Amino acid sequence: MTRCSKQCTILPEMEEPGGGLPVRERRYRMLYSLYQAWTDTMTPFRRTGRAALAMRDRSHMLQVISETWPVFRSLYALIDVTANARVTHQRPAFDIGTVMVGNREVMVREEVVMGLPFGDLLHFAKDDVGAPQPKMLVVAPLSGHFATLLRSTVRQLSSDHDVYITDWVNARDVPIEEGAFE
Repeated sequence: MTRCSKQCTILPEMEEPGGGLPVRERRYRMLYSLYQAWTDTMTPFRRTGRAALAMRDRSHMLQVISETWPVFRSLYALIDVTANARVTHQRPAFDIGTVMVGNREVMVREEVVMGLPFGDLLHFAKDDVGAPQPKMLVVAPLSGHFATLLRSTVRQLSSDHDVYITDWVNARDVPIEEGAFE
């Protein structure tokens, strides 16, 4: 059971003496139910959209029509947005292969320095740097976005600094057995 599942599910010990739920738990339950209902409702539309896009990509005639007729261009743009609208996403890679340090291009490798249930501390290690560089900690926000949105910041800082970054895990994906976020 994940943290979100626990918070968003009615549990007997959460009930108030009068038989109802505290306002906070009712709110979580409602938001979780709406979120799940929206995801379930949109699934057939997303699948249909992906099928329509695949059909367009296989048909030369549909490709020509979708590129030349404004109405079909707009229709396929709507289908594309619908097909790719997801509530959960996969974390993209940082993909920082090399950076310029002084006048040299240096290889960068991403290492997990500390792995914890709620997130990892990543280090962008460089081997061929002559003098030690000052350490820089980039703290990614806990706003539901991936730390990889700071890729260009990390790349720029890596030229002159030994960079570390926090890479948070979505709290709903953390098992409740891992404890509280402290």
